[in-house]
Amino acid sequence: MSPVDRTLHHEITRAKNNTSWSGAVMLDFLERVLVIRLGAFGDVVRTIPAVDALKQRYPAAAITWLVDENSAGILQTLECVDSIIALSRKGFLRDLAGAVSAVSQIRRRKFTCIFDFHGLSRSGLFSLLSGCKHRAGFAKGHVREFNSLFNNIYVDPGTELISRYEKNQSLVELFDVQPKHSPPKMNLPQRERREIDSFVGSLKSSGFVCLHPGTSWRGRYKRWFPDRFAVVADTIVEKYGLDVILLFTDDEKEIVDEIISRARSELKFSPRINQRQLAYLIGGSNLYVGVDSGSMHLASIMKTPVVALFGPSDLVHNRPHDYAPYRIVQGNVECSPCRIRNCANRICMDAIQPEHVIEAIEEIMCEHSP
Repeated sequence: MSPVDRTLHHEITRAKNNTSWSGAVMLDFLERVLVIRLGAFGDVVRTIPAVDALKQRYPAAAITWLVDENSAGILQTLECVDSIIALSRKGFLRDLAGAVSAVSQIRRRKFTCIFDFHGLSRSGLFSLLSGCKHRAGFAKGHVREFNSLFNNIYVDPGTELISRYEKNQSLVELFDVQPKHSPPKMNLPQRERREIDSFVGSLKSSGFVCLHPGTSWRGRYKRWFPDRFAVVADTIVEKYGLDVILLFTDDEKEIVDEIISRARSELKFSPRINQRQLAYLIGGSNLYVGVDSGSMHLASIMKTPVVALFGPSDLVHNRPHDYAPYRIVQGNVECSPCRIRNCANRICMDAIQPEHVIEAIEEIMCEHSP
C-alpha cells in the first residue's frame, strides 16, 4: 500500500470511529470531486449508478464530471452531478487547445479527489495534470495504456469476471459507499418533458415498448437483422396490444425504414429527441428490446425491463443493471464473445431467432402482468 493509500485508510477509519459520522459528514478530500469517464455513451451510462451512490453517501460533495461532449447530454439533468466539463473526442493531439482549456479548468477548481473510472492513458493524463493530491483509479491489471502510472490510490476489483457496473462500484466502495437500490434521479426541463408527454399521449394504446435495432457505427457488428425485428414488433403489437416505438439516430434510419417496410403492424418512429428526453421516454415504457448498446444500458438504469440480444458481446461485462428484470438472448457459438468489428459472418447474431426473443418477452410480461 502506498503512503497515500495508508493515509486514506487512516482518515476513513478515524471518521467512521467518530461519533458524529453519518451520511451528511464528508471527508475533507471528498469536498470537490472530479469524475473522469470519457468514451462512448454506454460507458458513461454504466458509470452513473456508482457516481449516484457516491453522491447519496456524501450529499455535500460537489461533483464535476469530465466527459466527451457527445455523451454530456445525459449528465446535464442528473441530480448527482453538479457540473460538467465537456471535451472533444479528438484527443490531446488533434484538439490540443481543447485539452489545454480543460486542464486549465480542472486546475482552477482545485479538486480534492479524482475518480478515474476510464482507466486509459487519456484519462490518466487529465488526472495527473489536475494537481489533485488524491487520484483514485483501478489497480494494474484492471486498466490499460499504463493508466496506473498516473494515479496514486489503487482499487483492485478482485476479478474481471464482473459487470462494468460492479467494477465501477468497486472504485467508490473504498470510501464507504454502498450500491444504491433505486435508479438515479433526473430533472428534465419542463419544455422537454412536455414534448415527450405529448408524443406518448398521441399513441393509440395504453402502453408502449421501445425497440432500438441500432448501435454506434463502431458497434455495428452487434446489430441484429431488420426482418427479424419486424417479426418481434408484430408479435408485441398483436399479442399485447402495445405500441412499438422505434428508436434510432440519423445513422440508423435505414434500419428502421426496413423494419417498418417488413412489419404488418403500424409501428411508430420516435421523435427527434436529445439524450435526456431519451431517458425520460424509455423510463416511461413497459419494456425495452434491443441489442447491446448505450440505450440498452440507459433503459436498465431507468428501471425499465430489458430484453437484450447478445451475439459478440461479453455476457458478464456488458449485462444490464439489475434495477429491473432483464433477459439476455444470446447467440451461443464457440467464437463468442469477440471484438472482431469487421466480422463477415456474424453467426452469433444469426443464431438468435425471433422465437427466442419472443419467449424472453413473454417471460418479462408474465412477471409484470397485473
